[in-house]
Amino acid sequence: MNNLQEEYISIVKDILNHTEFLKLKNCIHHGTNRYEHSKKVSYGAFKIAKKYKLSYKEVARSALLHDFFINEKATFKERFKATFSHPLEAENNSREIFNITEKEAKIIRSHMFPINLTLPRDKESWVVTICDKVVCIEEYFQNVFHKLAYGFNILIILLVYFIK
Repeated sequence: MNNLQEEYISIVKDILNHTEFLKLKNCIHHGTNRYEHSKKVSYGAFKIAKKYKLSYKEVARSALLHDFFINEKATFKERFKATFSHPLEAENNSREIFNITEKEAKIIRSHMFPINLTLPRDKESWVVTICDKVVCIEEYFQNVFHKLAYGFNILIILLVYFIK
């Protein structure tokens, strides 16, 4: 682990190891789980915020908590509704369990812009919002390519079997 990773872990380890936050490992999110998704968003946003001398500690923590809501076995309808309502739920959960700052709350609340209409009003909020979108796109296409590769493997196996 390099110095940057060690610094990041020292900032967020209380969240990463918390029993409520660990429940996100059971919540499917873009072909992965919400725990891993949140870590990717958080570490990416942390590196950008640190490079540009922003409030990198608040960025790391709020980015990690941006999807901090539990809906392990939600129906499609519940997941759709959560698209619009989860920033407020994540903010409330984060306030209750992790005693977040007002800036962290604003970052969490605005991360779904433009899907929800809470406009990010500072650089830190924009960093988390953009990192979240980039990670979502990456996860989506990883999942699509994985399915395509699986399909091609099945096709090759069938072709080999029937060509004999």
